[in-house]
Amino acid sequence: MKNLIIIALILSSVTCSAQKILKVGVAGLSHDHVNGLMQQYKRGEVVIIGIAEADEQLAGRYKKTFQLPDSLFFKSLNDLLKHI
Repeated sequence: MKNLIIIALILSSVTCSAQKILKVGVAGLSHDHVNGLMQQYKRGEVVIIGIAEADEQLAGRYKKTFQLPDSLFFKSLNDLLKHI
């Protein structure tokens, strides 16, 4: 539920602030709506500053599909928050 709320807030912020590029941290990749965020990333509409995802296979799929560097990935939300 926490992931859903965080992503929903991020996506609503993106649509409200069309003139500024939003920096986002992603808390988990297991929900389908993350794909919308990744499409925004590919179009340069958001900057991803970190992704918290403990599932290495899931993280690997996103790394490959969206050409994301290893440096963006963290094992936990706490690790991500320490980074930013």
